[in-house]
Amino acid sequence: KTEANESLKIKGKNMSHLANIFEVYKINGPYGGVYIIISEQLEKINDIRELTDELYKFLYEKKLGIATLFNDYLNGEVTKEFMNSLRDEIKEYFSESQNKEKVLWLFDGKMGIVEELKENNIKSTEYNHIPNQGKKKNGNLAVFDLGFGDQEKPEDITYLSLKEDSVALTKFIKPTSEDRRL
Repeated sequence: KTEANESLKIKGKNMSHLANIFEVYKINGPYGGVYIIISEQLEKINDIRELTDELYKFLYEKKLGIATLFNDYLNGEVTKEFMNSLRDEIKEYFSESQNKEKVLWLFDGKMGIVEELKENNIKSTEYNHIPNQGKKKNGNLAVFDLGFGDQEKPEDITYLSLKEDSVALTKFIKPTSEDRRL
């Protein structure tokens, strides 16, 4: 439900760092309580864990945690000026051979994600979960899972009704963390 609530806030908008949401449905009937979110597919980033580890090591030396830092930025406890000064330090800290441009891309992407979350009053912190991150066609880091945020009842949602006799389930394949969504 929370992911549906947050997704409705950006449905139909062209986002730079959040997966575009095309439609959100709620299932009625015997499958009630299930939501379907149709979103932009993000490209898998093969070296995202390694880049995150490099950024984590840099922040650890500064006695900062990666999730805490970006959550504090989301909540307004850290200023954009502070984040920009960290970006300048990243430039100096990493040499070209240490993936400086890629780590800067990751840092800038996380800042862009947080800024779009703020602009759209999205409270989700799922953006920090690595399997929820991917690359948009525009080359930006983006996130597709907006769960664990707004608990309110979704408004303006389209309902789908399924009758058991009209649905033939042949095989259900459980999604994995490698699933990049539709």
